[in-house]
Amino acid sequence: MIDNIRDSSDFNDPLAASTDPDRLEYWTGKMLLAANKLSPEGRACAYGPWIAAFKEVGTTEANLSEFRYIYEKVSSGSWQKRGPEWMEFALSFLECDVMMYRSGYANRHFLRRLRQADLAPTDIVRCESFLKRAVVQGSGLEEFREFCRLAAKLDLPGLCVWLEDLAQGAILTYTDDHRLLFSEDFSQDDYLKLVDMRPHSYYRNDEFKFGVRWPPPYEIVKIAKGERVGKTARVKRNAWRMLRQITARHRTEDRFQLS
Repeated sequence: MIDNIRDSSDFNDPLAASTDPDRLEYWTGKMLLAANKLSPEGRACAYGPWIAAFKEVGTTEANLSEFRYIYEKVSSGSWQKRGPEWMEFALSFLECDVMMYRSGYANRHFLRRLRQADLAPTDIVRCESFLKRAVVQGSGLEEFREFCRLAAKLDLPGLCVWLEDLAQGAILTYTDDHRLLFSEDFSQDDYLKLVDMRPHSYYRNDEFKFGVRWPPPYEIVKIAKGERVGKTARVKRNAWRMLRQITARHRTEDRFQLS
């Protein structure tokens, strides 16, 4: 299909290209081909590998400007009365984990669009896949929040079980979203104890700080410097953060129903 579509150089109107089904299909295909040239594990946080991969599949630097324009327009433009190629482009963009200029902003917009959309069962399966990848491989802070919000909207039982298993033993401190952690998860006595530890939330003399180990009942622990730095510790905290967003949505919905 890609070979039958005219080359990007023959399509000189970027604004029209961003809404043209053939162009969206063309760039979706090119994006998937480029992603296959990259390692799926731990992609470098740099533009170079992606630009090289696009060139390897026959895309010039000049033509890439259209791709950049399209993913910004599709992510931030109106989706009303748009065809399925818009959804396919968004899902593929997130699945491929594209790293190019302003791709992080595009990811955040795409994730918000998916929260607002009526997703087909196959779309939800694809979403679950890149939600798990975001937990394991990580992402920017604002971007990860959008992943968590999408997870809360979808509320997938299988994902929740996976997150609970992965978050076992996560070490949390007062600085780990304390408004959620400390306002609802602790008894009054534990809460007062932990508030007293707030001045010690940061390392003193480069030795240790206080925190708790998830899940309840929370064990108060001293955290040695570097104990929360490794990949396993980060993945556990990511899993806990996504799970907390899901449970927070549950609480909000329960309160709304009671009122």
